[in-house]
Amino acid sequence: MSIRNLEVHFDRLRNLPSLYSQLGELAEENEKLRALQGDMLSGIDRFHPTPDSAIQEKVKSLRNLIRVYAKGFSKQLRDIKEGPSIQDRLQGRVLTTFIEDSIWADSRNVLSLVESVIWKKILDTVFRSPFQVFGEQLEGTWKAIFDEEGKESPDAYPTASEQSEKWRNATILHLTTKVVEKNPERATAIATTILEQLEDRLTSILAIDQLKSSDREALRKIVMESCEFAVLLGQQRCRLRFYEPEAGALFDTADNGREKLDPLGDEDIQFGTVAFVSAPGLRKWGNGYGQNLEEVDVIVGAKVKVVELPA
Repeated sequence: MSIRNLEVHFDRLRNLPSLYSQLGELAEENEKLRALQGDMLSGIDRFHPTPDSAIQEKVKSLRNLIRVYAKGFSKQLRDIKEGPSIQDRLQGRVLTTFIEDSIWADSRNVLSLVESVIWKKILDTVFRSPFQVFGEQLEGTWKAIFDEEGKESPDAYPTASEQSEKWRNATILHLTTKVVEKNPERATAIATTILEQLEDRLTSILAIDQLKSSDREALRKIVMESCEFAVLLGQQRCRLRFYEPEAGALFDTADNGREKLDPLGDEDIQFGTVAFVSAPGLRKWGNGYGQNLEEVDVIVGAKVKVVELPA
């Protein structure tokens, strides 16, 4: 072996520590990258959408609470013998804007109309936007961002996209920790404000100063369950929203697969129109992971009073 070849080998040996150091750095960076990828994957895996069946059960539970309360309230309403009529007391406070006088005149509809009053107030104070349940300040910020052309719309929502729904999901998860879990006093104060607004609405209908303590406790359960459900809906990556069919909308048992309208009472009406909405339905846009948001499905049909059309 020539002297030249020996020098080349010695140069390589001298560089070995540097090479080993570089290999160590590469191995370390590779481990960091693997850990980062693992965190990202676990972040994806940690999100599990709530099944439709569980959401349907939540709606059913809330409807039952409202109906039980409405039974007692409607009895108090019927027992009032003086002053404004039931129609005058409830009109403008239900989910349906215009209701025929003949519907108001039928005493069998009072219970369902009272349910409609309670649902309207709950929708207006809890469910109109995903951040409403976290207080007026965050609700105002949401509206300021998403109101169309600065209009004060009660229905301010961004265009549905996978990115916007993921953002909403992540933001509400953060707010749930910040407001509900770490600051329960604030969450309680927000719920109390909602309860007071609902109580004011109902006492004004009965023309009394305050509700009985048992009635107020029943309302508190309705409000708390509504708030918890609103948070759950906001945490989903699909878009879930309550809706009310309009008065006069057609009902046909042979073509009810899309809207899934749920008629009140035992009347076997095959074809008619919606007279009023007793409880809203729930629509779902997209799948559980915020994809296919152009697809909409009714997962809970609205409860409606249907009047039969003449043959």
